[in-house]
Amino acid sequence: MIIYKNIRKREVITIEGGVRKVRSDKKFRVAPSIDSDTHDKLMLLALACDRMTKTKLAEEIIKLILNDGRWVKHFQDTFGPKDNPYRITTIKVNTKTVYKTRYEQVEK
Repeated sequence: MIIYKNIRKREVITIEGGVRKVRSDKKFRVAPSIDSDTHDKLMLLALACDRMTKTKLAEEIIKLILNDGRWVKHFQDTFGPKDNPYRITTIKVNTKTVYKTRYEQVEK
């Protein structure tokens, strides 16, 4: 049984007190419920993209948005308070986008 997950260090502490590493290639299932209009648009776009599956297309859209600082800022401005200590700033390191929270920046 898992009692604590440390996402940054990619480790899990079990109820027995042991620590084990989380696989770097582990996939997490996300199943959003979407309305029929959004579903139809996703399906048509998937067909237009050389018959890509809806799931694969949704994965690519999520990756694109989470790795674009403008979209991250847009979602935070729209749905989150400006003074949230966990507000994210994005930093590009080589080709990878890294998230930093204000909380992390103050702590160090």
